[in-house]
Amino acid sequence: FARRVASWFEDVGSDVGGMQVVVVGQNQNDDWCRRHWELVASDGQGPEIPTLPVSVLLEKLRDGIVETGATAAPGTVLLSELNHRFASVDAETRIVDATVQPVFRSVLGSGFTQLPVPVQSLHNHIGTACYEGSAESKGPTGMTGRIAACLFGFPGRAQEIPVTVTLTATENAEHWTRNFAGSTFHSTLTQNKNGRMQERFGPVTMQLGLYVSDGRLYFPVHSARLFGVIPLPRWLLPKSVACESVDAQGRFRFDVELHTPFGARIAHYTGWLVLK
Repeated sequence: FARRVASWFEDVGSDVGGMQVVVVGQNQNDDWCRRHWELVASDGQGPEIPTLPVSVLLEKLRDGIVETGATAAPGTVLLSELNHRFASVDAETRIVDATVQPVFRSVLGSGFTQLPVPVQSLHNHIGTACYEGSAESKGPTGMTGRIAACLFGFPGRAQEIPVTVTLTATENAEHWTRNFAGSTFHSTLTQNKNGRMQERFGPVTMQLGLYVSDGRLYFPVHSARLFGVIPLPRWLLPKSVACESVDAQGRFRFDVELHTPFGARIAHYTGWLVLK
């Protein structure tokens, strides 16, 4: 049936099909690596590909290698058991391996190793991790500070705020979702074309000059753009004093202070985080 439906579109498409799988993880040396596996099936053989693992599984059932009944599937059929079968349907496969770096390691280079282990650990991963801790917030001041804090979702004045952070890291970015007792705000950090770090809060993207000093990681703002394209003049730049470090208990510590160009405080929150 699938072949018959495919034949209806022969004049507007191609008889070549394919798929790819990309996996990112750590090797035995704890280096982050990306493995890219791809398959290309020509001559309309794509619909035959799903039958190949089924044939392997049926043979294993026949030979008593696997038991009948519902069970976990991982490892039941291995790629190595399929490789020689791909040729039977004119399918070609290839694997491409590459070493990758989390974005903070890439931007900081050798400076990354100067950071305390808890700060390195938070930024040296790919995937999703959840952190929890506590914070204190001084809250915004002035009308412009309160408006800006409301727009970006920064917390108000409070002590001992329960904090949860969901950090999703890819090869090229870190996506932060911070929850201060129900007050949630997001930002995304990426490496720009000049090799520097940038952080996007809503419509504002700030160019940061990351540097390490005395075991602390600092995030000064060098420039900013609205909607990623409109440069903000220096007199409109937010003033930021933000750093990451380790507290006396060995926990990851953050200290973020943000002011409007006219001196009003938008936010100033400090606290600690540990992996959940």
